Amino acid sequence: MRGPRAARLVHLQAVAVRVRAGPGAVRVRHCAGWVPAVGLSAVSAIALADHASPARSAAAAHCRLDWNRPPRILFAFASPGDLPAVPAQDHLRALRRAIDPWVKFAPTPEERIAHVKGVLTILEGATLEKIREACAATEFTHVHILAHGAPFDQAGHQQYGLALLNESTPTQLDIVDGERLGIALTAKDSSGTTRHRPTVVTLATCDSGNVNTVLTPGSIAHQLHATGIPWVIASQFPLWMRASSIAAEVLYSGFLRGDDPRWVLYELRQRLRTDSPNTHDWASIVAYATVPSGFGNEVRAFRDKQTRRKLEVKFDQADAIVTACSGARSQPGAVDVQGKYAELKQLFQSIRDDLAVWRAELGDSALATERAERLGMSAAFGKAHRRPLRTGRQQGRQQESVRGGARLLSRRGRSAAG
Repeated sequence: MRGPRAARLVHLQAVAVRVRAGPGAVRVRHCAGWVPAVGLSAVSAIALADHASPARSAAAAHCRLDWNRPPRILFAFASPGDLPAVPAQDHLRALRRAIDPWVKFAPTPEERIAHVKGVLTILEGATLEKIREACAATEFTHVHILAHGAPFDQAGHQQYGLALLNESTPTQLDIVDGERLGIALTAKDSSGTTRHRPTVVTLATCDSGNVNTVLTPGSIAHQLHATGIPWVIASQFPLWMRASSIAAEVLYSGFLRGDDPRWVLYELRQRLRTDSPNTHDWASIVAYATVPSGFGNEVRAFRDKQTRRKLEVKFDQADAIVTACSGARSQPGAVDVQGKYAELKQLFQSIRDDLAVWRAELGDSALATERAERLGMSAAFGKAHRRPLRTGRQQGRQQESVRGGARLLSRRGRSAAG
């Protein structure tokens, strides 16, 4: 649905209210994006008012938020019946690009795929039962669902659900509402206690954020939030296929970098405005979110861990290159030494850039030990790796320095986690 309905949504964005949910918490409801001059600079989030019932609002206010967990993503998609195929390959490529900086280095594609599977799980031909089984078996932090939206009637009112495959008859539709999906996504033990739930659910579906009247249970996104999922991001209107792929990459690249999700949503809207001209896709993004007191500290701690993980991957890659170059002396012609040195030079520059950003993020309130660690590591790396060194003795020193940097990052990361 485009044109007039999308235009009305743009108009409604001017009507914003602060929404508080419980002591010290800010809950963003039905948010079509942050207004740069206000929402992104204010301490409290700015959000559009919606028609949430008090009971659902209270339930969502108690979402347990744990932003600082090692990322594990579930990508589920389905194109049941005669519905057109969803752009699963485009979304998969977008997710692969997003996770790539944090996938452990491996010398062969086969070994690297094994590490990819440790971060990203793909569920093709998704049914509600398959999603439930996957979430019960693995603690996913993020769930990305790509499917068509489908209408259904409830008490005489039209609602929209996800068109998943029917478990008993895969060629038929199973139109799943947000409440059923929320139950499947939140794994519970035999006593009914929730063991774990995703922190973020992103819905790449038609009408996944649509709310028709105040009498209906609400959109899929709102229903998911009401089941206790802290952050749910969807679209108010159908997105063009290209826009949905852009959304997947922008969201997950930002999440995995450790960016504040409020900034990530703003960046997404900006990208959609520039890369999907002549559409209202930028205005279609909606988010239901819990932003408790201290959320900024959790985001900063997660960003620090992600920076360390990314540097560890690069140190491992540098170690492998230096090792290959060292072995080339005994096997002339077995390794393209010139090419490896060029690759190593580029990698060293990338590490220096990451360390510079890491240093720049130190605030006035940073601990002295943290400040000393970042400045000391940057200085040591800059001195030892101004350029790739080529003699046998120099290569040995450089290799030990690379390995030492990786060990230090890993040790400090475990200490911070403890």
